[in-house]
Amino acid sequence: MDLDERRWVLIGGVLLVAFIFILRLFWIQVVDDRWKAEAANISERKLTVFPSRGLIHDRHERLLVTNTPVYDLMVVPREVRPFDTTAFCQLIGI
Repeated sequence: MDLDERRWVLIGGVLLVAFIFILRLFWIQVVDDRWKAEAANISERKLTVFPSRGLIHDRHERLLVTNTPVYDLMVVPREVRPFDTTAFCQLIGI
């Protein structure tokens, strides 16, 4: 085998490996969505941050409004087992 034939064999081998690599990347990114879900689990995190609204002062720097945290408690009746409502109200301070 002379030098020119070896060069074409080497170029063909490199192109074949590159084609297989590109095909595998296409398969992972487009066809197989299992990796997409894995990437989303790793890179995304949902965190809710509630900012304070700030204090309101009048023109003489007297405090007019302050922040008071308020919470909502919601219950889905069909998803709750029977419980002692008096003890529950004492627990949450009602």
